[in-house]
Amino acid sequence: METPLEETDEGSTGGVSSLEIEVFLDRRTHPRCLQTTIHYHKLLKYLTLEAEESQDSNPERNKILQRKIVYSSQCILRQDNAFKCMRVVQAFVSSAPQLVFQIYVTLTIKELPSGRALLMTCCLLSAAYGAILCSTLAIQISNDDTTIKLPPMELFYVIIWRFLEIISRAVALALFAASLKLKSLPFLLVIYFVSVLAPWLEFWKNGAHLPSSTEDSSVVGTVLMLIVITLLYAAINFSCWAAVKLQLSNEKIFDRRERWGHRILHYSFQFLENVMMIIAFIFYRGETLLNCCYTLVAIHVLIIYLLGFSFMCLFYHYLYPRKSDKIL
Repeated sequence: METPLEETDEGSTGGVSSLEIEVFLDRRTHPRCLQTTIHYHKLLKYLTLEAEESQDSNPERNKILQRKIVYSSQCILRQDNAFKCMRVVQAFVSSAPQLVFQIYVTLTIKELPSGRALLMTCCLLSAAYGAILCSTLAIQISNDDTTIKLPPMELFYVIIWRFLEIISRAVALALFAASLKLKSLPFLLVIYFVSVLAPWLEFWKNGAHLPSSTEDSSVVGTVLMLIVITLLYAAINFSCWAAVKLQLSNEKIFDRRERWGHRILHYSFQFLENVMMIIAFIFYRGETLLNCCYTLVAIHVLIIYLLGFSFMCLFYHYLYPRKSDKIL
């Protein structure tokens, strides 16, 4: 007896959409992993049945099996994109603040034991991994959800760009916090909430309504989902550029167009923030935190940030992959 075929979305391509954002924000991680495993085993079973049925040349049954294979493949792709997004969030929410805190502790007590150095290295690698994954997901989104493979040269530029950006930003934040202590908290909160409110101000300015893809859920649930997305987006932008532009007025959530203006605006404001924090460190450092020239440290931090910005410009201007020649 034939198993009823489940309905599929013909327009689904496995890309990151607002529905998939809602999926990856779901906290039921273990059921989602189990569901992905079940779909994977179903896909293997359908592929085996298709190979057997192709010998019997039963067109109707082969068509049903092919539709089931497409459905299972789409489910696996959606869950895979959800896991990628969750890895980005986990990398920044846990690692970037920890890296800043460990640098702050090192500056305060003027000691760097091997255990803390190892922890700082792991936090840096995790935050840089999240930033690199942000870049690859942004490339996939801007190329119509096509899986893109970065050649070694392009990947090298992305790695250098992201490591320099994360290091300079973390050191600037730690120097600022170590010099002003609790007085630095209002300034940091203002920086964070500007990134939180910016997408909502644009949403209000455009006179847009909630995305149509979430109309089946309650208004409260949709608003809460968008608020969580905005908070996570701002948390990533607080440490480095998220590589995409959040647009709450569109059901795709993320802007697929290449916007140099958005990049330049973000890096200009973040560079200005770093300069202000470095100046505050130089003039309000209080007790001696470093046994070296403070001006030299400030110049090094700003130069590292500008080098990261230069690698970003070189990557997007000369090495940005197009789907015409780098599709997997």
